[in-house]
Formats: sequence, C-alpha cells, structure tokens
Amino acid sequence: MSTRLDAAILRAEFDRAFAEKPAEAAEAPLELIAIELAGETFLVSLEEVAGLHADRVVAPVPSPDPKLLGLVAVRGLLAPAWELRALLGFPRAPAPRWLLLAKARPIALAFDRLAAHLRLPRAALTPATEHARPHVDALVRTPNGVQPKISLASILAALARQQGG
Repeated sequence: MSTRLDAAILRAEFDRAFAEKPAEAAEAPLELIAIELAGETFLVSLEEVAGLHADRVVAPVPSPDPKLLGLVAVRGLLAPAWELRALLGFPRAPAPRWLLLAKARPIALAFDRLAAHLRLPRAALTPATEHARPHVDALVRTPNGVQPKISLASILAALARQQGG
C-alpha cells in the first residue's frame, strides 16, 4: 500500500512540476548595454536595439539641426545618425566611435564608448519620475551602483515631433 501511495505522490509532484513555470523562466532578465557619454554611464535596453556598430562612416548632410551628424549605411539601410550626447543635453564632441541602431525605426544614435553588457533581474529596475537628463525613464541597480536607463522610444518620439511626424 505505501509503495502505491508513494508512486501516486511522486506522479502528482511530477505532473505539478511541469504544470508550473520554472521560477527562473517566470520573468526574463533585463538585457542591457552600458554606454558612456561625456564620462557618464547610461543603460539602454537591448529590446530597443537592432544593432551596434563601430567605426562606421557617417556622411554629413546639410541640416539646421547640429545634433544630426548625417546619414549612415547599415546592412543596406540608410539611416539618419544623431548625436546621442546632444540629445541628452551634453555638449557636442568629436565624432563618436559607436552607433546604436534603433529597432523601432531606422535611426542611428552615436555614442562615445560601449562599456558592458548586463543581464539583471527585472526587480533591479525602478521607474524614474524625474532625472537631470531628458529621456531617462528608469534607474537600475547594477554591480557598479545605480545607473540611469535611456528610453529609445522617448528619443524617437521627440525626434518625430521635432520633424513634424
């Protein structure tokens, strides 16, 4: 009788284990890149990024907006390249080395340095109510302290408004 009962308990536990989500898969971690602008570190969600490119040639174009660096060709796509430093309120700098291609729209954002790739629990993210820099939507607890996270959606929306679209 106890063998039959033990088998029934094991079968029920086995079935229950497959019916529940595994604890580690219940919530996907935050996938972020840490980038540097003017000596400060900012985070960007990889969910918003289509690609990262170093040392791309940006062809200057005439524009009344100095934040527009020009056009860049990436994987057969022509995209406007904007200086992320200037979009966040920092002074302009010599040509940044890195380009981040946004996933939502074909727009490249130029930045100084790619610092790290981070995989953190979602609980590390706290929505930011206000920040000294525009387009910061959250603060993230990292091994290097609390760092601001930039919203590419916010930047893209501001560029669309600026261009009347």
